[in-house]
Amino acid sequence: MHTPSEGAAAPFTGTRARPTLTAVGVFATSLLLVGCAGQPSTGTRARGTALFTESTMSSGTAGTDKAAVGQEWWFALPVPHNTSDETIRITGAHLVSVPRGLDVSGYGAFEIDKTGGVYFLSNAADSSNPRFTQLENHIGQPVEVRPRQSSGIYYLARLRITGPVDGNVRGCTYEYEQGSRLYTQTLDCEAEIRTAAQQRRR
Repeated sequence: MHTPSEGAAAPFTGTRARPTLTAVGVFATSLLLVGCAGQPSTGTRARGTALFTESTMSSGTAGTDKAAVGQEWWFALPVPHNTSDETIRITGAHLVSVPRGLDVSGYGAFEIDKTGGVYFLSNAADSSNPRFTQLENHIGQPVEVRPRQSSGIYYLARLRITGPVDGNVRGCTYEYEQGSRLYTQTLDCEAEIRTAAQQRRR
């Protein structure tokens, strides 16, 4: 397991641990996109069950207490894992609940191999983190996930801090196709972002 430097996120290693808010900038269950090709699509979609719901990234909380107003942070959604016997094509994803003090300024879908692992929560301005804006972004393209396999691409939401953050980011919804059928499925995910100024006022 890699140890994160100050302000950097640790790459995902698949190890389950208890969630903790850390001062080094990120953590999810001791250490997890969602990417969205625009807004959630309209139309009739059945409730899906193909995606794995009990990953490390969906059972912990990513967190930092070193944020500042004006900064942007990338928050990774659980890496899609197809538990079914049929290929799925992910067509969109979005965060379900974003608290006051945070705005979603964009989404990304990036190859895990190109980012050196999954970064759960990372300061966009920190040079020790991946330069996501310089990588190929697959957010506007369907992402295929084969049966019983994890995706080689993961999704992130880019969060801009506009003021004291009142609450946590919660819930990640994926939209996908399986054959001619359309599905939507919401996974647990959570990020606790607090500014240094908030901590000093405690």
